[in-house]
Amino acid sequence: MKKKNLITILINSYNGEKTIQEAIKSALAQTYKNFEVLIIDDASNDNTINLIKKFKNKKIRLYINNKNIGLGKSRLMAQSKIKGDYVSILDQDDIWNKNKIKSQLKLFLKDKKIGLVATGYKLIDENKKIISLENKYYDMKNFVNYLSFKNIFGHSTIMYKTKYAKSVGWYSNKLIYAQDYDLTVKILKKYGFKFIKNFLVKIRISQTSMTENFVFSLAKINDNLIILKKIRDTFNLSLNNLVKNYYYSFKEKIKLFIYYLKSS
Repeated sequence: MKKKNLITILINSYNGEKTIQEAIKSALAQTYKNFEVLIIDDASNDNTINLIKKFKNKKIRLYINNKNIGLGKSRLMAQSKIKGDYVSILDQDDIWNKNKIKSQLKLFLKDKKIGLVATGYKLIDENKKIISLENKYYDMKNFVNYLSFKNIFGHSTIMYKTKYAKSVGWYSNKLIYAQDYDLTVKILKKYGFKFIKNFLVKIRISQTSMTENFVFSLAKINDNLIILKKIRDTFNLSLNNLVKNYYYSFKEKIKLFIYYLKSS
């Protein structure tokens, strides 16, 4: 029988040999112990898979795609393998504080109506040098002011309730990159959320990041345009936020145009 309040730590990996071990170690070091680590590897062709297999821990479940299918499809595949009552995202480049999931679960258990809990984070470079500190406080009153033009939560800071994610359609099969942004929008439309200002995650910007290459950059721009429109259609934006939304949509279109010029 599954223990109550099981948390699935979801890691999508691809050619992450430089950082994957540190990410997994930070997951296994959590002070809250009722969790599983679900890793979906997208047919890595470096040493990532061998490094994952070195962890002889029964909490880890590793699935390897037969061929590279992309982050979006890998996320969709992961949905059927998740066992947890909650899902906590950990990107292969990132590092958690040991109390991360314990702190988030505490808030879920206090308020059954919330669907998502996010935290502050430190943005770091490949050498772990801090680039910026991100912990602007969001609540149900002010989040639309920011969500109207950007994804306000760091991906590896998010924990969501599985049944609520299912109820809103979970990850979209129409998006390639920004499924996390889309899921956040869908959850926040229907359920409450909490934000922890403490810096419980280090998010790494690196050349090996799954989200820092040309193909994903194009996908990100296209997906963001779709989601920005969804936000306009979903939330009752003030005139100021509506202007911001269209402004950032225009900036994304300019980026897209520049990318296409460079690739032609």
